[in-house]
Amino acid sequence: MSQREDHITHLGAFSVSLGVKDLAASRVFCEVLGFTAYAGTEERNYLIMRNGDTLAASPF
Repeated sequence: MSQREDHITHLGAFSVSLGVKDLAASRVFCEVLGFTAYAGTEERNYLIMRNGDTLAASPF
């Protein structure tokens, strides 16, 4: 392990909640960025979208 790697902080998983006006458009936007929906529904007015194991975006 190099000296530089010694100082890397791994944040792990985290999430961001976003209030949006158009949930369907927000879903499409997140999908373009590589997110996939894994919880919630548009009918219930929220989604939890994941990008790998490190970030979840929750538009509602």
